[in-house]
Amino acid sequence: MFLRQSNPLRPRQPQQQRPLEVLILERSKALQAENTTLRVDRDRAASELSEARAELGERAAEAERQRELVKELEDHVEKLQEMSNRWETKAMLFPFPLV
Repeated sequence: MFLRQSNPLRPRQPQQQRPLEVLILERSKALQAENTTLRVDRDRAASELSEARAELGERAAEAERQRELVKELEDHVEKLQEMSNRWETKAMLFPFPLV
């Protein structure tokens, strides 16, 4: 099959008068350009997804670390309250004389 190359100086022929080979070639070029655009968009989206997953992992790890710190702080506050209650109880049982 012989494919003709279009001459940019020659005006385009109406669709009905142009050879089938030319129409197929033009359609093929258009599809190739669209395919290239879609591949670039897909690669960009995949890259953004990868970055988002990495950031999500980092934030999840940070949230877990903060949960652990909050739990540790709550435990310390509870221990301090228990110690304070014990001292208050002892102070009531054995009051110090005021001099």
